[in-house]
Amino acid sequence: MTQPLLAIQGLNVGFKVFEGEMKVLKEVNMTVNAGEKIGLIGEMGCGKTTTMKTIIRLLAEPAANITGGRIMFNGTDTLSMSRGEFQKIRRNSLSMIFEDPTAALNPVYTIGTQVRDAVYAAGNFKSKPTRAEVQARAVRALEEVALPDPERVLNNYPVQLSGGMRQRVCIAMALLSASDLLIADEPDTSLDVTIKDQVLRLLNDLVERKGTSIILVTHSLGAVRKMTDRIYVMYAGSIMETAPTNMFFTEPLHPYSRVLVASAPRLTGRGIGEGIAGRIPDYINPPAGCRFSPRCELAVDECIHHRPEMREIRPDHFVACPQVDPVVA
Repeated sequence: MTQPLLAIQGLNVGFKVFEGEMKVLKEVNMTVNAGEKIGLIGEMGCGKTTTMKTIIRLLAEPAANITGGRIMFNGTDTLSMSRGEFQKIRRNSLSMIFEDPTAALNPVYTIGTQVRDAVYAAGNFKSKPTRAEVQARAVRALEEVALPDPERVLNNYPVQLSGGMRQRVCIAMALLSASDLLIADEPDTSLDVTIKDQVLRLLNDLVERKGTSIILVTHSLGAVRKMTDRIYVMYAGSIMETAPTNMFFTEPLHPYSRVLVASAPRLTGRGIGEGIAGRIPDYINPPAGCRFSPRCELAVDECIHHRPEMREIRPDHFVACPQVDPVVA
């Protein structure tokens, strides 16, 4: 069996706050194969961004505390690496697009300064590059994301660009070093509908052309259905279900997955989404068993007191719920 590009194994992450420790991620397991497009969905506050920042080592320490698990990248546990060793992976193999392009770009430096810094950081030069070579590569990076007049854009400050243009700049910078894996953390959130579609199409085309794996974190079920090969559903820091995208949308099996899909807005005349009653549990004192059990209509004593194991219900379709019968499914 081929070794996955990325394998998260039993990851636990907590945050120290005044009231105690928030136990955010609980036994998270996830794999990404070379060239695969993964979708990660779930409500706001479910730990999706925390998972991604843990992968790329951007959690604020010492408040954030990784209490267990491993993150294997190309067979090596990155959590056991020094910052310097991991920085080499960041330069050449792994990058992240952040949710808010306004906050991702430094407002006091020109786009050119920031893109050229990303070019230098990515390296991949046979010898020390000249300023002209770095400038040429910066221009080429903006051309790849279909920004018109890239030379002019490089002379602009972020405030002089629209939200869509800024997000394209962020994508260009991320792709300079993401030769193996690109993490896109809700890259469409702050954009209007038409620009959102353009950015997602561009991102999909670029990763397909370069053969780069991607983890797309999004609230847009339409985008994840269109762009990804496989889906992970996260709730309150735990993975509830994973399946090939087409299989998942044909029949989501976990009770949370079902209400999550049902809550999506509809444009077919069948009314708005139903919504999900209740709220995410308190991370300082989370439920002992299934974290969705306080909101689940199917919950029984086993769900309340015992953490459910991820089971293969049908080929390549895994669900963490004792109420889902493999025979029936």
